[in-house]
Amino acid sequence: IEVQQLVRGAGTDDERESAGMTIAIIPLTAADEGYTFCGAPPDSPNVSWELDCAAPKHVLWDVFTRLKADGGHMEVLVEGRGPSPWPIAKDGARIMAFDINDEIVSIDPARPYAWTWRAITTKAPVFRGITGCIEILDGHSPDTCKMCLAGCFDNIAPACLIGFVTKNVLIGRPLVKAAEAEFKEFGAFPPKYTGPKPPP
Repeated sequence: IEVQQLVRGAGTDDERESAGMTIAIIPLTAADEGYTFCGAPPDSPNVSWELDCAAPKHVLWDVFTRLKADGGHMEVLVEGRGPSPWPIAKDGARIMAFDINDEIVSIDPARPYAWTWRAITTKAPVFRGITGCIEILDGHSPDTCKMCLAGCFDNIAPACLIGFVTKNVLIGRPLVKAAEAEFKEFGAFPPKYTGPKPPP
């Protein structure tokens, strides 16, 4: 997929897709500019992928942002700011994600299924730093969606290896499979779902 950096909140899902701009890195809010981030990520993404999911986007988003205490991969270190329909997806939240990145999250209320992160520290042996965005878009049929990633990695390992691991081993495929299984068994609002009803 073609990936470009856009201004905060630019375009609807359809507009971004039709323009060939599936993922937009959300700018860092001024309140978070005091943090020091690790590495020297490039200005343009060097890793991108997308995965189809046979579940609604709010189900996949809930699985992606689920707290470790509830069987997920996220731990809140510092609460974020401002209104958000989601429990932890708040601008400026400091998150330990997947036991790998201590990161600051940037959230745009106009894009409730987009999560941009910047690593303060990382335990990953394959990169020194990362600015990335995951956005979940509507699928091509009802009750489907698409998970998309754009990452600006200060990479040690080849970008293609990082893309393969994040898509198939660490983030993409495991989360998609989990969301599909929950939707198949429980429907639109699985027992662990913590988001709003109806979802945005």
